Amino acid sequence: GMSMEAKGMLCLSLQGLFVTSFLVLGRVLQSWEWPYFRMMALTHFATSAALGLALLAGKAELPSDPKVWKWALLRGIFGTAAFALQVLAVRLGAETGDVASLTSVNTVAAALLGRAFLGEELRFLHAVSLCFTLGGAVLVAQPQFIFGNHSSSVSSASWIGLILAILSGFCYAGGFISSRKASGASPLLLTMIVTLMTSLAFAALPVTPLVEDFSLNTPFQDTSLALAILAVMLVLTLAG
Repeated sequence: GMSMEAKGMLCLSLQGLFVTSFLVLGRVLQSWEWPYFRMMALTHFATSAALGLALLAGKAELPSDPKVWKWALLRGIFGTAAFALQVLAVRLGAETGDVASLTSVNTVAAALLGRAFLGEELRFLHAVSLCFTLGGAVLVAQPQFIFGNHSSSVSSASWIGLILAILSGFCYAGGFISSRKASGASPLLLTMIVTLMTSLAFAALPVTPLVEDFSLNTPFQDTSLALAILAVMLVLTLAG
């Protein structure tokens, strides 16, 4: 059968696919002038409520150790920040592929944090991964002092988006370490905390100067399409 390490790598790959699907969907809904952030808040809140009911129905035992709760909450904060930073990066003009590529810095950051907090061994492959990650980041960003004054269409806002994508990768790494440290908590509980925090963050973002969302009245002009998209978002939330 498949080893635990291989299963973990497969799960991370699938998570990346689902998150990228969210980013692409966000671009599409923005072009339609649909309220992406409010719809995300709705689907994530519905997911957290469903997970909470599942925990109650299964009579899951909650952690008694305050340290486990601390790491569980940090897992939620890192997970929410990572996803929100990716979405903001795309909204600021960074290409979806560039954001996904730069976020892969999480593999290197996770190795370094694993060494610092979990005492895990740093291997030669980690050094190779660091070189490829930094090289990829340079190719994506194409800084002028290396590539010269080329006719790039990267705006200052796009540059901020690329920086946010890298920060998102570090937040994902923090989430991985927090998950390991909160191993005494149920995976359902950890996921519920992340989805609840994400729903609150996406509900709050439209009332800040950071993003411009659209009216909720727009989707209801085509109810069947709105319900279909909400269903897709719900499936992606549950799967991711």
